[in-house]
Amino acid sequence: MGLPKESVIHYEAAIQADGFIVMAHGTPDEMARAKAVLATHQPARLDSHEGVTPTEAATPETI
Repeated sequence: MGLPKESVIHYEAAIQADGFIVMAHGTPDEMARAKAVLATHQPARLDSHEGVTPTEAATPETI
C-alpha cells in the first residue's frame, strides 16, 4: 500500500482490537472532503499520508 512502516503498527493493532481502517485516495480537494466527512464520526485516529504511492505488491512482509 505504500504506507509508512511506523503507521502500519498502529493499523495492525486497531484491526487486532476489532477496529477497522478506512483508506481513501484522490485529489487534494477530494481528500480534504473525505477527511471532513470522516472527522464528523469522531474516529480514534484520522491520519493523512500525503505523497504516498502504492507499492506493486503490498504484502505484510513488504509493508
